[in-house]
Amino acid sequence: MSTIFGCGQQATSEDSVAAPVIPQIETRPTQIPITPTPINHPLVTEHTPAPINQPLVEATRIPPSTYVPKLIDDGVPELIASVNDKFFDGVLEGEGLVTIGETVITAFIDSKDLVFISYRMPSLMTELRKGSFRGRLSLNHDRDISGSYKKTKIYEDGTVFLAHINDFSQDPFSSVKITNDITLVQSAIQNNTDQMMVPAPVTANVANQQNIPIASGVPIIINTTDGPFEIYLESSYLYTSDQPGSDAPTRYNMQVWIQKVKP
Repeated sequence: MSTIFGCGQQATSEDSVAAPVIPQIETRPTQIPITPTPINHPLVTEHTPAPINQPLVEATRIPPSTYVPKLIDDGVPELIASVNDKFFDGVLEGEGLVTIGETVITAFIDSKDLVFISYRMPSLMTELRKGSFRGRLSLNHDRDISGSYKKTKIYEDGTVFLAHINDFSQDPFSSVKITNDITLVQSAIQNNTDQMMVPAPVTANVANQQNIPIASGVPIIINTTDGPFEIYLESSYLYTSDQPGSDAPTRYNMQVWIQKVKP
């Protein structure tokens, strides 16, 4: 007759048997030593093997080059500037010692910027006075897709000693100030011809005098309360591109040299 136990019966250790643990055998791939195959061909044994996995050798650093502005020997009036041994683009204004040489102008501005200017004056102008003086320098040089422009002015005793302006604008230059007494004005014109460049007249507005026409390619001396100034208008014109898709827009251009001369 079966015996029925109550629910309070407890299990013994014999009631649960642990699963057997099967030991795992760790296998590793057999390492086969690699023996380099000797190359005994005469075309190879006569040469030194190329170096492989050699330590990197740091290349000798090339020092930054020093830019010295030089003019093309073509006789065309020109002016190129460098500041601190680099081609100059930008704006610089300050005071310092200015030295005028035969073809070079140097200046040490605000005790930190070394300016080097190579220049060639128009051959018909009076020779630029040489020497050194404490003066003021103003440079505004820039370039874009349509060209470059330069405004270079050197002052002595608060008055223009030398100025070179090569500028362009969509509108005619209505006020190119040289001194308090002299302002250059370019006239607006219409290009009704097939020419790409049409001359634009320029006059000098001088205090207490009538407007003085400035002919292109001919130096003119104008007397003012600050002394006489020589003006040489190298070019003044309206440029109109007739090429489809041209990057050069219609614009006015003026290139002029001004210097103070002895009475």
